[in-house]
Amino acid sequence: MTGTYRILGNGGLFGYTGYYRNSTFGNMRWFATQRKNYILIEKNNGQKIIITPDEPDFF
Repeated sequence: MTGTYRILGNGGLFGYTGYYRNSTFGNMRWFATQRKNYILIEKNNGQKIIITPDEPDFF
């Protein structure tokens, strides 16, 4: 997620929520509590969502 920047949202103490942009993935919506273990979900309409489960292998 190098080069990701916040368009509109919260990024800090309690997590990362809102709209972000990256040159590789484009626009994304984040519901994250950390900046590792991320999972990218791409919906049929092209919308991208990032989530960060604590144990991504069990997700």
